[in-house]
Amino acid sequence: MMVRVLIYGYCREVASSRRIERATYEDVAFRYLVADQHPDHDTIAAFRQEQLAPLGVAAILYASQRSVAHEVPCNWVDDVAPPSWRHLPAGCRCHGRSVIQAFCGNCEPAAAKGHRALDDFWATVLLATLFCYAVYPFFPLTPPRMLFGDVPVPHVDPLLRRLNFWLLDHYSVNACIFPSGHVAAVTAVALAVRKHAPRLGAMFMILAASVALAIVYGRYHYASDAIAGALVGVAAYNVSKLCK
Repeated sequence: MMVRVLIYGYCREVASSRRIERATYEDVAFRYLVADQHPDHDTIAAFRQEQLAPLGVAAILYASQRSVAHEVPCNWVDDVAPPSWRHLPAGCRCHGRSVIQAFCGNCEPAAAKGHRALDDFWATVLLATLFCYAVYPFFPLTPPRMLFGDVPVPHVDPLLRRLNFWLLDHYSVNACIFPSGHVAAVTAVALAVRKHAPRLGAMFMILAASVALAIVYGRYHYASDAIAGALVGVAAYNVSKLCK
């Protein structure tokens, strides 16, 4: 009975145990499947948690009978189905995304994974960057390029460098932030990318280190600013993981 009502609920997009319990009172189809009994939501939830693998097998059999083809990955079948059932056509082993999600959390739709990755990324980057700017009034600093006047000059002064100094002279507040917002942001970006794409994240880590070295070499920030910025980026990444 419980298997029937759970699978039917997933196919009807009624996955919550409380909604299934309510449906056994209000929906004729549910009442038929449970023989006019009314299991409470705690019983439904406990059964679903304890019988995860058998329910996966039942879903395969039900889907094979219905012969509904969906382009959804079914790697979880190999873990829950007997060997004789693994020769079913791929389409018969999947009866909609709702069934797959119900029986295996690893088969989350790609769109949902992408949205979660974007949320993690922006939470980490914005937390690191906004923190640095929020504490700026408490740590106003004069940039070393203005304090010491020892800006290293390359043999050929590039156009972008001249444009950068012109913007700083005319529109900058002539102060630097402690911790460095640039380093905090690029460190947070690198860590957030590395979480979902390790190889790409390694490249971003190298770029983050180059940014930290460049702002110190170009006398935009002190070395302590860059180190503190990197620590803020790491802290923001860890905080965003804890707040999920």
